[in-house]
Amino acid sequence: MKKIILAVLFFGLALTLLGADTGKVIMATTDDGRKVVLLPDMTWKWADMNPASPKEETKNQESSSQTDFRDTKWGMSKEEIRKIEKAKLIKEEGNLMFYEGQVGGKICLIVYIFVQDKLVRSKYMVTEKHTNQNDYISDYKSLKELLTQKYGKPTEDDEFWKNDLYKDDYSQWGFAVSLGHHSYYTIWETPSTKIFDSLTGDNYRITLQIEYVSKQFKDLEKKVKEEEEKKKI
Repeated sequence: MKKIILAVLFFGLALTLLGADTGKVIMATTDDGRKVVLLPDMTWKWADMNPASPKEETKNQESSSQTDFRDTKWGMSKEEIRKIEKAKLIKEEGNLMFYEGQVGGKICLIVYIFVQDKLVRSKYMVTEKHTNQNDYISDYKSLKELLTQKYGKPTEDDEFWKNDLYKDDYSQWGFAVSLGHHSYYTIWETPSTKIFDSLTGDNYRITLQIEYVSKQFKDLEKKVKEEEEKKKI
């Protein structure tokens, strides 16, 4: 190792003395024949590590620092979430952790879902109540707008009428949602995540939520659920 350091220091000194362009990546060979790379910042790496260019290094650092949901990343454990999440933890049950918070200025539950102590899905479940049920539609649309600002144009954006009894009366559309007659959904995708904004209802109850699903751990969650179902047979 001393020989490696000395070799790198020698090349760095030579570059300085000769007025070489240190903006370029320089190759060096140690006494035992191994290749090292002298980087522009005068640090070194083994040549077989395929050092990235400064632009690639910056891009890789930005990518590694990006989060998947709030300040968390897929695959994190419950303990890691506890240390990161600043909202108030109100309940922990099995593979679920529930926090109290807000999304888009609306009161909600922040839900973390784990499989084998790995974070695989998360949700914002809006808990605000309205006397005018059409206000739920307004809430859905405002969240959709915020998500579009963050993630760009959605990959899917639609609404369904399962029963068009109230379709011609807009004042009853929120009520139609509560009956399960009418529903909305929008989908966005990032390299690591699929995001669903949805407004659905059943038995006079309306559910407005944003769900984040890990692409990497989607199959793991499915496999574990299948194994659990087999045990019940």
